[in-house]
Amino acid sequence: MQSITVNQTSNAASATRFILTVTNPKGTVFKKKIKDSSQLPTEQKCEISEGAVVGIKHYIEADNNHYLVNFSVELGSQQYNTWYVYIPHVSINQKWPN
Repeated sequence: MQSITVNQTSNAASATRFILTVTNPKGTVFKKKIKDSSQLPTEQKCEISEGAVVGIKHYIEADNNHYLVNFSVELGSQQYNTWYVYIPHVSINQKWPN
């Protein structure tokens, strides 16, 4: 599992409306498709450790117990900012103004 550190630019930080926290003890996998992560090539997934916190701009509930999340920053080897995330592995909370 990779551990991510997010250094948001001021533009990304100001665009952040929600905070996603990975709560699953084994971490989770952000995916480009709603499939089992073992069926996806490396460039279509991003493994994230438990406790990782990432700002998001927008999210919607998708099929098969997933969210489709538009992150405030780019993640993974291909630097995507939109990923499918398995709902039971994360919590999403509204960002409080500074």
